[in-house]
Amino acid sequence: LTAKRVSVSRKKCNTNVTVQALPREEKRRTKDSPNFDTFWDRYPRKENKKKSKIAFDGLSKTKQRDAIDGLRKDLSRNRWDDCEKKFILLPTTYINGARWEDEIKQRNL
Repeated sequence: LTAKRVSVSRKKCNTNVTVQALPREEKRRTKDSPNFDTFWDRYPRKENKKKSKIAFDGLSKTKQRDAIDGLRKDLSRNRWDDCEKKFILLPTTYINGARWEDEIKQRNL
């Protein structure tokens, strides 16, 4: 959809309508997100970066820091070391589900 500018000039009985397309706005540039870059660099499965960034940017700054800290803890506990890549959550799932708040069950060997 394009926005249109409508100018109407009225004379006694006749109505002249001129329709002009507004100039295109430049695409909105997303702000650099150093928190997302940190998250993305550390997350073990690199898929759907664009959707992941949108989901991550939707979090508050506090939740973003919590997500990064939680990811750091998950990595230090070797949460995904013995998993095939296909069984590691997509980053969007991890973000939208606040999975950094999940309790990790210890395995008995």
